[in-house]
Amino acid sequence: EISMPRQVEALIRAGETVLAAGPENYRTAPDTRGFILRLAKDGQLLQELEIESPPVYEGMAVAEGRLYIVTQDGVVRCFAAQ
Repeated sequence: EISMPRQVEALIRAGETVLAAGPENYRTAPDTRGFILRLAKDGQLLQELEIESPPVYEGMAVAEGRLYIVTQDGVVRCFAAQ
């Protein structure tokens, strides 16, 4: 369960999971830090990551088991499953 409302700016399906990303606190400081959530297909939260900058709108792609996310600071970040 997610304890606070989130503003999702990017959403993508990856196999049996859904990845969602957005600004950490869209109400007071929408451009400071960001988050990535990995959710099961039933909506259960599997993992939460903090990232240095929020994603650009719909700025995610999945390929070869990796998540690529473009953030508002102009960086393309890559995350791989462990």
